[in-house]
Amino acid sequence: MPDGGYLLVKALKRNGVQFIFTLSGLQTQSIYNACIDEGIRLIDTRHEQTAVFMADAWARTTGHPGVALLSAGPGLTNGITGIINAFSSSSPAIIIAGKSPLSESGKGAFQEVDQLLLVKPITKWAASITDASEITEYVNAAFNHATSGTPGPTYVDIPVDILNGEINKEVTLPTNGSSGNAESSADSELLKQSFEIFLGAKRPMILAGSGIRWADAGDHLKDFIDITGIPLVTIDMAKGVIPDDHPLCFGPVWSGLVRADAVLICGTSLDYRLSYGQPPTFNKHAKIIQIACESQELGESRSTNITGSQAVSFTLSQLSELAKQAILPDYSSWVVQCEKYLNEHQNEISKLLHSDSIPIHPLRLCNEIKDFLDRDTTIVVDGGDTTVFGKAALKAYYPGRWLDVGPLWCIGVGVPFGLAAKLARPDKQVLILSGDGSFGYGVFEYNTAVRHNIPIVSVVNNDGAWGMIKHDQQELFGRDRVMGTELGITRYDKIVRALGGYGEYVVNLDQIQPALKRAFSSGLPACINVRVDPTATSKGIFAAI
Repeated sequence: MPDGGYLLVKALKRNGVQFIFTLSGLQTQSIYNACIDEGIRLIDTRHEQTAVFMADAWARTTGHPGVALLSAGPGLTNGITGIINAFSSSSPAIIIAGKSPLSESGKGAFQEVDQLLLVKPITKWAASITDASEITEYVNAAFNHATSGTPGPTYVDIPVDILNGEINKEVTLPTNGSSGNAESSADSELLKQSFEIFLGAKRPMILAGSGIRWADAGDHLKDFIDITGIPLVTIDMAKGVIPDDHPLCFGPVWSGLVRADAVLICGTSLDYRLSYGQPPTFNKHAKIIQIACESQELGESRSTNITGSQAVSFTLSQLSELAKQAILPDYSSWVVQCEKYLNEHQNEISKLLHSDSIPIHPLRLCNEIKDFLDRDTTIVVDGGDTTVFGKAALKAYYPGRWLDVGPLWCIGVGVPFGLAAKLARPDKQVLILSGDGSFGYGVFEYNTAVRHNIPIVSVVNNDGAWGMIKHDQQELFGRDRVMGTELGITRYDKIVRALGGYGEYVVNLDQIQPALKRAFSSGLPACINVRVDPTATSKGIFAAI
């Protein structure tokens, strides 16, 4: 007879699941067993945090929920950081955990923890199954909640005796009817009022965030900027939704944004990175229009003109229709000004992008990487200073090709994100740019990469320190008062080679691109460990990131 694990795996398969990211435990064996028969591939990692990071990255890369399967107690708690990172980035990861036996609840069972209490504050929806007949319904609910409105992680746990128990009656397996980000009828008067703000503006700008990616609204956004000629800046997963070389896309360059007199904010919150909607990121006199899927995303830190809690994609399409019918202002002189601000920014960092200094400057390393990569490469950026350097120099041209630390600035995502991205696009380049401190979190997942034949390529920006914190200490307290931030030069390339991958250590500029070529050609999980200038700092490269 089938058991609860069988029902769960059947429900996952009906929701389109191809991979489950996991680390084995005593409570989840029936799920593993059912995956063999149903053809769902298990990617077993060396740490539960990696499994959740991979589920998150699968969603970011493909636009569809990823699934992590954890064991009970410490298995679940090891994944907490990954869950809260997905939550902060509105990523629809599905977290499933085993649980101590329902029949022994409250008796001090093996690995008994109130798991629901731990995850409820950091998930969109969380539930515990107490009857096998609920399994299919709860799995479908997890997917529906994860993808509706503003996406986010959801959680289900299942006691081991429910998973292992035989199902002695026929249980229906309904198809999930989730519609994700459904269109909604935006308030036509609010739309008109918002559009009129642009008609009266001299220096309008659009700021796009991850909600554009989750709503699959890239085409509507492109239509709107092409019709209106309004310049665009992008943050988070919006990078690449509009190609970075589109003539109206100016990347994360705030010198233009602060001069705008009207800003349309699509799919992002006014958080610390955006000065909560205040100067120095925004002009204090600018009119702000914000589009969000749910009301809690809307700004509360300053007076705003808000379109309402409507589907981002639908609202943009309606604004485009209004634009087609209107006599639009000519914003070309404003675009020329934005180009000037962008050129000024590029000129400031140009010397570093082309620096011949040794040790290698991180921006020169990034520039060498940029010149090597294919246009449709998926780029993962992980670290403190390293993330800023990567944002300043590297480009993305398609949706889901840019993965970084996100608003929580959760370092250590690099290798797990890269593994998931490579599984999603096995025939395309995946490049991970990581700081040496951040890379240390995931280096042993190269064992996972080797076992599952996932040929990722990491470039380690190795300054021998937690660079961003070290530089901050030096600035605050003095150069001789550095504490707890020195790492030394770790030969990560040798560790990767010992795990069965390919590794090189690079100290000279002319070694970078040949090393990249050999790494990608090796067909193995690879690490290019690059010694960079330990005095290089990202401070001043962006006013806001």
